[in-house]
Amino acid sequence: MSNLIALIKVDFLNLTGINKLLKETSKKEKSRIILMFLTVAISIGMLVFIASKYFMEIGKLLSTVGGLEILLYFGVIGSTALIFFTSLYKAQGFLFGQKDFDFLMALPLKSYTILLSKLLNLVVINYLVEIIVMVPPAIIYFMNSNSNFLNVINFIILFIFVPFIPIVVASVVAFIISYVSSRMKYKNLATIIMSFIAVILFMAISMNLDNSIRPEALDVNGICNMLKKAYIPSYYFTLAIKDLNFLYASNFILLSIAVFSLFIYVFNKSFKVINSKLMETYKKDNYKMKDLSESSQLKALIKKEMKRYFSSSVYVLNTFFGIVLLTIVSIIALFFGQDQLMKILDIPVAKDLIGNFVIVIMSFCVVMTCTTSSSISLESNNLWILKSSPIRTIDIFKSKIIFNLSLILPAVMMNSVLLAIAFKATLIQLLWYLIIPTLYGITVAIGGLIINLYFPKLVWTSETVVVKQSLSSFLGVMLGMVIVVIPVISFIFLKIRNINIFISILALVLICIIFILCNILKNKGVELFNKL
Repeated sequence: MSNLIALIKVDFLNLTGINKLLKETSKKEKSRIILMFLTVAISIGMLVFIASKYFMEIGKLLSTVGGLEILLYFGVIGSTALIFFTSLYKAQGFLFGQKDFDFLMALPLKSYTILLSKLLNLVVINYLVEIIVMVPPAIIYFMNSNSNFLNVINFIILFIFVPFIPIVVASVVAFIISYVSSRMKYKNLATIIMSFIAVILFMAISMNLDNSIRPEALDVNGICNMLKKAYIPSYYFTLAIKDLNFLYASNFILLSIAVFSLFIYVFNKSFKVINSKLMETYKKDNYKMKDLSESSQLKALIKKEMKRYFSSSVYVLNTFFGIVLLTIVSIIALFFGQDQLMKILDIPVAKDLIGNFVIVIMSFCVVMTCTTSSSISLESNNLWILKSSPIRTIDIFKSKIIFNLSLILPAVMMNSVLLAIAFKATLIQLLWYLIIPTLYGITVAIGGLIINLYFPKLVWTSETVVVKQSLSSFLGVMLGMVIVVIPVISFIFLKIRNINIFISILALVLICIIFILCNILKNKGVELFNKL
């Protein structure tokens, strides 16, 4: 037990960055870490506030038809879905193929202890997801219903067990993906493809469920029955709180513990094998002498970036999904029509603006593809090789930016044509489809690199920590969201009539931002890199 507690403590301190804050001696670095915690805390607070406002409006509507318990259903199912989605990414690189696997196996620890510590850390981290997704609707429910202190206590107890089942399901899916891919020559490629398929299937099922539970299509009882069928534990959870039914509360808790325990018991037998297999590499034995070729430093650096990128399934899954999503959207629009696409996306847009709304969809997908916000951190122990090589720092920056753009630009060009055909776009609209997402891609590529230079995370045990949980990756995502959302909000509130003039101004603003970012990178960026 003492070993388990120690492992959980060490993993948690490293994952959250608390350990670095406690041990750091530099005041400047401490200030940077504190800023990171404040940024995350403020972001969580804002998300909770926005979610609360949203569920408050839904609560008013549901209270008039006697369906307040739907809020509890939404909370637990929404949390479960998001926990599954995030855990699917985290499990690969956290449970499987973790950097500290060899070190932990060398210690006098049972594999059961290591596995349990990893899983419990996943549980603790996902409590943040619950706070954001499940607490707001629960608060609105308690405010508008005849709940008492016991209902709240019941909710708090059940809250602890909500992540167990989705984490286990996500871990099983991640295990299958990792196990199958470990038996293939191109393990990472297999992992990436299967993970994308799993996520796309999950999204398709979620969209289908969402379309099946519209209030206008079903009454309150119908919606509750549909949600019950979708996820039976949500039924136990809801009635346990609504009716103070301790039998259902016991069912929920026991089911969660049983699933969690069964997974640990079964998977513990394969934990060493699967992780050891993931550490293996393939070597060709048919080496042949060929003519020696050479390339420029920049080209060699770009190749290095490409190999590093595709060697990490977590890196690809976290940064390439926007491009995959954009391609799926384009195919749906082309083969099923724009009306079907807008119905699936469930976004109310005036018919005369649908053609230009494509720019927003493309831009959102493009800004999700920011590889540079983690590229410096992922160098980790190999950073000294770059710094000691006779390579200009600016060329290192160029290689990372060019590689990021090599993922974005071909997709933008291809999908622009597909969407232009699907939406019967004019020539000017097609040009905007090409120009605006490209400018956004350049902006996030340069901006992400600058952010990573300011907030590097060079000490880590899992790539997942860098790609998904570091401040630089978080700020990289926020940068992309902000620069897309601000123009959209401006367009709505300013009631713009001439869309082409507005987009022209947006393009000029983005060009100015790119110019400013380039100057920052050339001056401050080089200075920050040399200090690493």
